[in-house]
Amino acid sequence: MSKDFKIMFSTITLFTIGIFYYWFFRDATIISAYLGISLYPKEFTFFSIDWFPSFIHQFSFVIFTWLVLERNYIKFSLFFWFFLNTFFEFGQALSSKYYGYFPKIITTYFKHGTYSHKDMLALVVASFLAYIVMYKNKRILN
Repeated sequence: MSKDFKIMFSTITLFTIGIFYYWFFRDATIISAYLGISLYPKEFTFFSIDWFPSFIHQFSFVIFTWLVLERNYIKFSLFFWFFLNTFFEFGQALSSKYYGYFPKIITTYFKHGTYSHKDMLALVVASFLAYIVMYKNKRILN
């Protein structure tokens, strides 16, 4: 079994756990409402780690991007997703007077999201852990 396959399988597994956590324990989504599971009490939120999906998203997408780029471009993979996720997180804290500068789909996300310092910390920690994984498994270029 190749190293790339092991890393990809582990990352997909972690990402899948993140999706299930989001479906079952976050605020109601279209999918959870359709499945009738949006009524679980908020106290049952896996020890209130509401930052978990942000962590999983950052870590998984950094690793996915790095693998697609053939285990090269560590900095690009890290910074692209860190800045993109940071933009969307800070956008949730924007005043509505700035919404006109963005496309409607993005302002809809900003309106319905909630800025969280815990999400920002999750992005930093996930980036750091992804860096360790990538550094220890980087491809040596000749």
